[in-house]
Amino acid sequence: MNRAWKIAAALALVALVASCAPASKASKLKVAMVVSNAFGDKSFFDSAKSGLDRAQAEFGYTVSTTECHEDINLYAGAITAAAENHDVIIVMGYQFFELVQQTSRSYPDKKFIYVDANVQEQPNLAVIDFTESEGSYLAGVLAALGTVDPNLPKTNPEKKVGIVGGMDIPVIRAFVEGFLAGVKDTDPEVEAFVSFAGSFEDTEPAATAARAQIAAGADILFVAAGGAGLGALAACRDADVYAIGVDQDQRPLDPERILASMVKDTGQAVYTVLKEIAEDSFKGGLRRYGLAQSFVGLDWGDDPSPVPTELRQDVDAVAAKVMDGSLRLELLP
Repeated sequence: MNRAWKIAAALALVALVASCAPASKASKLKVAMVVSNAFGDKSFFDSAKSGLDRAQAEFGYTVSTTECHEDINLYAGAITAAAENHDVIIVMGYQFFELVQQTSRSYPDKKFIYVDANVQEQPNLAVIDFTESEGSYLAGVLAALGTVDPNLPKTNPEKKVGIVGGMDIPVIRAFVEGFLAGVKDTDPEVEAFVSFAGSFEDTEPAATAARAQIAAGADILFVAAGGAGLGALAACRDADVYAIGVDQDQRPLDPERILASMVKDTGQAVYTVLKEIAEDSFKGGLRRYGLAQSFVGLDWGDDPSPVPTELRQDVDAVAAKVMDGSLRLELLP
């Protein structure tokens, strides 16, 4: 038997053994992600999708996605179809608050992951909640310090900043309250405007709100409006003022003007639960992630950064105090 033949035979044997080996449990599971809006927001939904993609690559899940584009007529059918045809259903959006509870009870043998709310505990429903107010507090600190920093040339002398939220709902109120507290605690003389776009999808109302704040003198805007926020960021670019992004690192969208992003890492959170399922350690119930767990916080993005080193260090020092408990925030959860 020659050497080449032996090598070929050995490789064939390895392939045969591999083909006979049982597939991992996770590779047999079908995972669906249903979102109330759409991907491409460079924010909340895209971050969550990155966690799903990572889990698919690592654990072999078969995945599918459904976008509802804020169409109320699609919500019930989308979540029901996902539950009927998949083993794991990830649900994204406040609009599903009642539906996800009802559907998870109707399909007790399926596993559900719901992001962004605190709902009644069920054994097959993992609920992911974030302390957005903590990260938004740091955004407020950054805005209050930045608006008076002479090393940020796009600011003006007026000491005015603002936040543009999406819908006026509890989760966005947590962003707002955190931001306002951060501004006030840092410099009570800084005025902070608040606007709501009324949508997480329509970019024009967010752009209009941003333009109004800029016209009133705001030179740093925190944008917490999902896909609609792209309109507000564009308004900041057009007016040549600074912005703070949200949910994931948005600095690549406008590296000169986006100072940082208040990351709310839905991708890591989704991946964490999908990893538990792959390892057969899934449990239902609430998981709350915040600054201490590194799921929420300011992401400065890649260098070169428009933020002066000293300013960045000052904000990071406040973050450290929040994490070690020496600064206690009385904010919305």
